[in-house]
Amino acid sequence: MKPLSFHLAILFGWALCLLPIFTSFAQTEEQRCGNHQRPAYFDEKTMQRLIAEHQQTQQQTQQQTGTARTEQTKYIIPVVFHICFQQGGSNLTNRITTAQIQSQLDVLNEDYNRKNADASRTRPQFLNSATSANIEFQLAVMDTLGRRMAEKGVMRYPIYKDEWTDDEFNDQVKTKTIWNPYKYLNIWVVDRVRYKGSSALGYAQFPDLSGLAGLQPTDGTPLTDGVVVAARAFGSIAKDQTLTPLLSPRFAYGRTLSHEIGHFFGVLHTFHEDGQGTCNEDADFCGDTPLIQNKTFGCPTEKITCGILAMTENFMDYTDDFCMNTFTKDQVARMQVVLEKCARRKELLTSTVTSADNQELATLINLYPNPATEQFLLQTSDNLQLQHIKIFSILGQTVYQQVLSGTTAEIKTTSLAKGLYMVCLQTDKGVSWKKITVN
Repeated sequence: MKPLSFHLAILFGWALCLLPIFTSFAQTEEQRCGNHQRPAYFDEKTMQRLIAEHQQTQQQTQQQTGTARTEQTKYIIPVVFHICFQQGGSNLTNRITTAQIQSQLDVLNEDYNRKNADASRTRPQFLNSATSANIEFQLAVMDTLGRRMAEKGVMRYPIYKDEWTDDEFNDQVKTKTIWNPYKYLNIWVVDRVRYKGSSALGYAQFPDLSGLAGLQPTDGTPLTDGVVVAARAFGSIAKDQTLTPLLSPRFAYGRTLSHEIGHFFGVLHTFHEDGQGTCNEDADFCGDTPLIQNKTFGCPTEKITCGILAMTENFMDYTDDFCMNTFTKDQVARMQVVLEKCARRKELLTSTVTSADNQELATLINLYPNPATEQFLLQTSDNLQLQHIKIFSILGQTVYQQVLSGTTAEIKTTSLAKGLYMVCLQTDKGVSWKKITVN
């Protein structure tokens, strides 16, 4: 294995060679992201209010149920990858394998749970703000008709064009291939795409009606919601070395999707888009990301901007993949607000399309009595270990959650209003869903 200094030298060399191209934004071949910064439609007080409301809701849940969200609690996001390839061709999308897809999924789950090996390279100055988003991405196993998918979490379409504009792709591809965005995070993989006239490695649709600072009330329709990524930046050579000759060297570790999905969850770039921001303007409305006037290329570790050290390891800058390794607490707070309240985000948390492979779990978990009045019991067989329970209202709101252990549990329902609820049970063998009525 080559030393770290070797990789840094190669990546930094690439950055120096390509920097003049990046300066001419419209001509770049490997622009990190197509999403341009949204205007500050809401002031920062709005975001702080929303986050405070989110935290208050969590505290109320803790007071009512004796439980609260913990580091073990996961936001489960079901994913379907739409691979758009050329019939009879040999381009990159034609060559995407199951192993490549899995390598990308592994990167997402590591990055969003701060389990990435390079998290140890977060510099000491930023360790206090670095944190896990507690988001787990799972491949869908059921299609939109409730049938088991032939290839788990993957659809392949003979839809190809040398290079799509975002308008063409949204109209001609997304609207014809998108799966229910209330149940699936749709991710399209293409060879090349241009976003607002500039070649890009990816772009995402921001959440609607988030109320978060820096975001418009609406960013697109349900028929276009999701993320687009270029095949040359899809997957990780750290996990699948056969990808080395296929991926762009600067973007070969799967971080383009980590970045774009950040936008899907409402997180902005850490920098001012045009490089003209002042040091009194917060580009991303996150107080724990240092002020930065312009995007970062390569792998600089001593970049000073606005008189302070820049957090160039943040996933929402433009640093090379090899040098990205962290989200911050304020960025995660934005994600959690979006996941708890925004359309086509909060519904993903109650989707059951990843559960088909674990249907047999339902037979191993006994929930009774049902209907329940003051409590219900959980009991498993075959030594199936309970880990966590989360109860959702029919509107998709989280009304109860608790960390569990062992093979039995007693759940109080006195804090729940009468009605039908969905119960999500996380076990050591997977996730199972059940319904319960409270009388």
